[in-house]
Amino acid sequence: MNENGISVWLMLLGNCFYEPTLLPQEWAMEFLTPYPGLYFYSFHNDDFVNWQVERVKRIMRNYDFVGIEFAESYFPEWKTIDNNGFYGDVSLYARQKFIHEYLNQPNSEVPDFASIRSNPELYEKWQDFRVDAVLNFNMQIKNAVKETNPATLFASWGMGIRSGTLDEIREHFGLDMIRIAEEVNPDVFFIQTASQDWSDDLLAPDYLNEYSYIVNGIRAVEPDIALGIQADIASLSYGNSSAPKRTPEWWLNFMDLSLQAGYYTNTSYEYAFSKKQNIWIDSNINYSRPCTIYKEASTLSGIIAENEIPLGFIKDSNDGWQCVYTRYGLGWINMSEGYYSIKTPVDAYASPSFYSNMQPHAFAPQNVIVIDRQGEDWIKILTASPYKWIYINSPNYYYIDFQVKAYRQAEVSSEYYTFDPQLFVIIDRRPGNWIKIQTASEYRWIQVSV
Repeated sequence: MNENGISVWLMLLGNCFYEPTLLPQEWAMEFLTPYPGLYFYSFHNDDFVNWQVERVKRIMRNYDFVGIEFAESYFPEWKTIDNNGFYGDVSLYARQKFIHEYLNQPNSEVPDFASIRSNPELYEKWQDFRVDAVLNFNMQIKNAVKETNPATLFASWGMGIRSGTLDEIREHFGLDMIRIAEEVNPDVFFIQTASQDWSDDLLAPDYLNEYSYIVNGIRAVEPDIALGIQADIASLSYGNSSAPKRTPEWWLNFMDLSLQAGYYTNTSYEYAFSKKQNIWIDSNINYSRPCTIYKEASTLSGIIAENEIPLGFIKDSNDGWQCVYTRYGLGWINMSEGYYSIKTPVDAYASPSFYSNMQPHAFAPQNVIVIDRQGEDWIKILTASPYKWIYINSPNYYYIDFQVKAYRQAEVSSEYYTFDPQLFVIIDRRPGNWIKIQTASEYRWIQVSV
């Protein structure tokens, strides 16, 4: 991939593994209620942290990654302390370290977690203890990355949840995102989407706007930090076939909105699940010529860009329109646009109206690319000329909004008569921008200035 100019970024998980490991059991987290299906290890355990540090160094010695991140570097889990009990780490090891080392009370009895929780002063210090452990993990990993290769980027991860607060995230996840941004100062800081958000069937792509309290808090201390945001695009529907699928239209909207909101980058779980559910962009759009990109599936919706080649197909509509992805984001193209064969010289107008400026005989017989249509009679063609619109049925008209001389012959030396402003029917043309108009008078030739 590097040979083809594609940089590779490595993501590892900070707090767990999806398969059993050979790591010592004493490194494991303990929960109020056992956490099913995953294997968690504790940031309170220095041996586990050192193992992760050496792991990163070993990986970097053998592989060339442009950046490294440890996703999900937090203590589980959001407000589970009061419901299902998936709250950790409450192991004897963690509680001993908290009392004997963190509080510097080596001779004190180690309380159970219920006693820590019921003591407001002790519970506040317990929160600090968890925050410092996550902070230390991020700092140790960043130092390992930079010591091995200063050019390799390091990303820390935080957490986002709608209707949450920074203090609540700090309490339940052990994540003080302000301190991580300020003290660790990673190259990139990702805000992860909490499962309470991505598991919402009706989650809209613009939900990220509800994370502004996090963004504002981080930027207050580190205004120039590069922020990223993580979404989950397929886990919900992969695990629950009745859940609505987040199609490429959803996640491309999310990507565009994140950039518009000031995020430096974005990433998502689980692309592999998307492919398994057949909601992947699996073919290039068969539309390789420049076209007009509209905001909606209507020529009246407004134009995003002209003479643009779509990058990817998203979905069809039922009336000849396709939703496509472009360098300007999502848009719509009219598949009825195509080629038109000009059989005889035609006039061209500045807009689809006879009342707009006109150039007589602007285009000789040729095949032209149609980039827009207005009604059944007007087509817009691909040309550098400001006169892009052609009326494809007869007769053609031309509106003159000032008094004009109409000559007996297509010569300025011939006799003429002055007509008031009006719409004329064109019945013939001659070189020199002469047009012959239909009139009861014998004065029929007008010279058009273009």
